[in-house]
Amino acid sequence: MKSRIHPFQFALHCFIVILSTWARHGFAATENLTYRKNALFMHQTMFIEELARTHQIQTSQNTFSRKDLEEGALAVDIFKSPFYAPQEIYRLALEEISEKTREEDRPLSDEEKQAIIRSFLEEKANTVDSQVIEGVAVGIAPTPVSKIMDLFLHLENFKNYVPNIFLNSIHITPQELKERGIVPLSHIEYQFSKIKIASVEFTHTLRYEMSSYQKNGTEGKLVAWEMAPPKFDRDSTYPKQGVLMNNGLFMVEPYIQENGTVDPTRSIILYHVYIKVDPLNFVMDVLSTLFRESEARSAIYSLANALRKETQ
Repeated sequence: MKSRIHPFQFALHCFIVILSTWARHGFAATENLTYRKNALFMHQTMFIEELARTHQIQTSQNTFSRKDLEEGALAVDIFKSPFYAPQEIYRLALEEISEKTREEDRPLSDEEKQAIIRSFLEEKANTVDSQVIEGVAVGIAPTPVSKIMDLFLHLENFKNYVPNIFLNSIHITPQELKERGIVPLSHIEYQFSKIKIASVEFTHTLRYEMSSYQKNGTEGKLVAWEMAPPKFDRDSTYPKQGVLMNNGLFMVEPYIQENGTVDPTRSIILYHVYIKVDPLNFVMDVLSTLFRESEARSAIYSLANALRKETQ
């Protein structure tokens, strides 16, 4: 008799395989796991390294010199071909399983469920998700890394930093996390927010993971985020509405000048976002691709520029 595997166990098995792959490549368990998960589907960005090597950043539309960035320009780029995320593929597979169960008016076998999940993985892995907004911004801030991180980690202040995008932002307390069965950790923070991008409003709770890294003899800071656990989806206080995914990363490190020396009074920041609103949102569906890209570019510019403005 064949063993029966629940779809959740199948997904868990895939996740364990991913973790074991990371281990074989030498990724320590203490590293930023959220960042590693996001790296499975978000575009790799090498703009900081490009600036160090060529003294300029080339986006899909413009070239930004080192002088441009030092004088306050932000290099912003929108990715034309964002990939499907594994968790989104799994969600779509579960929707198909649910639909097929209703159509056939019977519970599907575990083998049938596995076949559907495998089919979706084969069909959508490494394919473009046209409903995703993914973009990146890089700039130089006239302040040390520590001050920028202090500003960023006041998650409740995002509504003050970027009021045209963050209509509301709440830093969820450790006590509130405990009430929801989540163990507070020193390197993990949670934020509920109401956001407006490209004329679309949505609410959700994000989980931010912080870590440090060494580069060129200096210490940089990395914050990676993802949607909070599913228990927040129907939370009466912090509900998820109108959005399927919000992932990203924020990197900040001491600015290395053209002559190779470190300027402790300045930092270089990178802000990378990956957002998928609910496809049932009528407003997003009717907006043209050009308008969405324009709005996304404006939003990412505002997000990256906000912290820099706070330091001036």
